[in-house]
Amino acid sequence: MARLCPPYAVNASGAKQMGLIRRWLSGLVRRPLELDDVFFGRLVSMGSYWEARRPFSPTRTEIELFIDAPGERQPPNQRQREFFAWVERDYADIIRNVDQVARPIRERWFRKPTEGPFEAEFILSSFSIPLPRDGAAGWEMSFDSRTDPNHILVVELRGAEALVARMDG
Repeated sequence: MARLCPPYAVNASGAKQMGLIRRWLSGLVRRPLELDDVFFGRLVSMGSYWEARRPFSPTRTEIELFIDAPGERQPPNQRQREFFAWVERDYADIIRNVDQVARPIRERWFRKPTEGPFEAEFILSSFSIPLPRDGAAGWEMSFDSRTDPNHILVVELRGAEALVARMDG
């Protein structure tokens, strides 16, 4: 007569099966690749892009970055570092362009005229860094609302030109 094992006991063949199951599951649920980049800091691979957090000098805050991967498991390249430096350097001009496109959207969303500078209502939370291309590349910036934490503003750009803005939340 076979002896029944309590549910918490595992015999040798059960342990082997559990090991096989763990290996199989670990193949399905892999930890994302992480790298330390001298410029961007800790990078986490999300497949076609990298995620990073980095201080952004114009806002004196840490922001999130979504960096297009040059190739599978390839870290950002020098031109992408230069793109980040360009956004920092030209941030004031970029924000003037963003404000022109975003102002009508925010006024419609909040149902009142916008008073004061763009930065009084929104703070940069993230932006994407595209792969280098000939000509101006498309990218996005996201801003958290300072007055309503349930809303974010997302702006699509090509180079420094703001094209489309939308409110989410």
